This record gives sequence, C-alpha cells and structure tokens, in this order.
Amino acid sequence: MKKSTRRSKRSGFTFAEVLVAAALVGITAAFATSALQNVNRARMTSLGIQGRHDIISSIVENIRNNIGNYQMSFNDSSTVDASGALMTDVLLAEDKLPFAWSNSVVTTPAECPSCPGRYGYLIQPLSSFKGLFLVTVRLTNKDLFEGVKEYRFVTSTR
Repeated sequence: MKKSTRRSKRSGFTFAEVLVAAALVGITAAFATSALQNVNRARMTSLGIQGRHDIISSIVENIRNNIGNYQMSFNDSSTVDASGALMTDVLLAEDKLPFAWSNSVVTTPAECPSCPGRYGYLIQPLSSFKGLFLVTVRLTNKDLFEGVKEYRFVTSTR
C-alpha cells in the first residue's frame, strides 16, 4: 500500500470565514460599546445625585455644628401670625429663602441668580429643655426635586 504524500493546497481561511469572523467581532464590539455607554450614564447620574446629597448634608451639618454662632428666633413655630399662617411658614416662605445653592456653590441669590436651589433655616430654643434648639431647614432645588424639602432636628450649643 502506498502512502499518499500529497499536501493540501489550502493554507489559511476562506474569504467567507474571514467575513463571518469580522461580523462577529463587529457585533460584539457594538454590544460592548452600548453597555459601556449605559454604565457611564448610570455612573454620571449616580455621581450627580450623590453630589447633591453631599451638599444638603453639608448645609445641615454646618448649621448643626455652628449653632451657637447663628441668630435665633424666639417665636414659637406653632404660633400663628395675624393672617393665621404658622410662623415657620411665614419666616421660611419658599419665595423668601435667603440662600442659593447648586452642586458646587452655596451663596446668596444675588451672587447666584441661576442657582437652581434656595434654602433657609430657623433656630428656636425649646422652652421645655434648657440648652436645646429646634432647627428647621427648608430647601428647594428645581433640578433635584419639586416643591420644598423640610428637615427638622434638635441640637445643643455644646
């Protein structure tokens, strides 16, 4: 019996095989690019929300830590003015909040008229607990939420 010593003349890939491989690589790259864009979009949204949360926390903590340096109101927030509105609602009316804020700045509305957020706070001594104060913080931000967010906490000057 004679062994065949013929070599195959085929040495490589056919054009169709190369096209199929290129198409598979292209489809995989398209999916990977789309997934990467979605991850980046989610990351940027998360960073924006976290940044806003950090600003709100910073505002509240600044008030809490420096309570002794602020002017206090000795009006009871449960009392009403001549029109029947609660004092807290009068003193912290949404259109009269004295500070402006955004992701990167906390200042006055005159210095940042384009800032989407406003805030104000009211510090009142608790008559039944000597040395304790009720702090009411009201915030607005057109970019973050609708309406007014209100935070209340009790703190001391120590």
